[in-house]
Amino acid sequence: MISVSFSVSRVKATYNEDNVKAMRDDDRLLSATQLLNGQALRIDHIGAVLLRAKIDRPVKTSFGVMRERPALIVEMTERSGCTGYGEIWCNFPSYGAEYKAHLLVNEFAAALAGFAFSDPFQLYRFLQSKFEILALQCGDCGALSQIIAGIDQAAWDCFGRLAGKSISQIFGADGHFIPAYASGIHPADVEEIVPKALEAGYQAAKVKVGFSQKTDAEGLWRARHLLGEGRRLMADANQGWRSVEQALDAVNRLGDCALDWIEEALPADRKEEEWKALKSGTEIPLAGGENLPTTARLARFHAAKIFDFIQPDIGKIGGFSGLLNIFSGRLKQGVVYCPHWLGGGLGLAASAHLLNIIGGSGLLEVDMNENPLRDQMGIWQAVPDISGKVAVPSAAGIGLIPDYSQLQQAGIKITRLG
Repeated sequence: MISVSFSVSRVKATYNEDNVKAMRDDDRLLSATQLLNGQALRIDHIGAVLLRAKIDRPVKTSFGVMRERPALIVEMTERSGCTGYGEIWCNFPSYGAEYKAHLLVNEFAAALAGFAFSDPFQLYRFLQSKFEILALQCGDCGALSQIIAGIDQAAWDCFGRLAGKSISQIFGADGHFIPAYASGIHPADVEEIVPKALEAGYQAAKVKVGFSQKTDAEGLWRARHLLGEGRRLMADANQGWRSVEQALDAVNRLGDCALDWIEEALPADRKEEEWKALKSGTEIPLAGGENLPTTARLARFHAAKIFDFIQPDIGKIGGFSGLLNIFSGRLKQGVVYCPHWLGGGLGLAASAHLLNIIGGSGLLEVDMNENPLRDQMGIWQAVPDISGKVAVPSAAGIGLIPDYSQLQQAGIKITRLG
């Protein structure tokens, strides 16, 4: 087994002075440098594995419908033969996964051929710089950021597997279980899905809204009745309300449902002043962050405490490196980190590690919709116990190696590129 290392001075250079102090106080960086000792990695190959699963019931949101479940896996093989895996967000548009797969195995694989790096932060900085101009040229910052996030996960997975440590162990996160909540519930399906969630052990659930006043209200009220007063209920508008006035009207109509938070009550591109106006107009805590376009904007929203529950998606933006750079092992007072994830099982496992590392009272999002790419991805699954907690993956790296044989047996279409 090849051991790997961080360069202490190199890693510290990626943070500003306050962030370095926060990480030092939290012992996360110290733990990482102590556990990873040895030689750098050199990339031999970058490949993409595109997975598509048929589903019986489409997943409906206020902005679109998923008729299949896709997943896009990054495979990063380094010179020792070790392969690390990461997952790129690819739910929308319908064939966005194919587009990103071709970007990965052409533009990104060419840029990374033979690339050597001493830690994943260095690789992340290189990719941010390398593709900055291409992002401006093609006007597609989102796709490029999502691919970088998946590559970063694969790099961390590879480092962890070579070191024989899980991502959580690398950063000194000792937790073995994290609370989770049932997500992705359409208001028309509350009667069917919420009892299943309770039977599975979940103590919290999130219902999608942003459809119509009647549909939203009936779904949330029924969910509250089924959950009872002792369990948590959240709502996700999926950017369905376009103005502060429309959002306030809708949010305040739902206030009596005892919501823990209202998520994405405005489109992600709205100005901070608009979000602040919304926050001052309701007592319901605000959640969001999954669709903020850059890590810089995410950092500003975190610093300004726009969201009470901040929810970046590890497969959309930042990966481990970018998000740890922002949160630095220490959240702003009064802010809770709850990772967004509605993809395959690999990204869910990565999200579990990141939540465990960042800490706080956040919950892991587990989609209740049919998804063989979550349930058949590999050995680890986010199955809650009777208290609604799931086990953090304990194997090396992210702790979940895609089981393509199992996926194929489950009828999943598998396409390899690169």
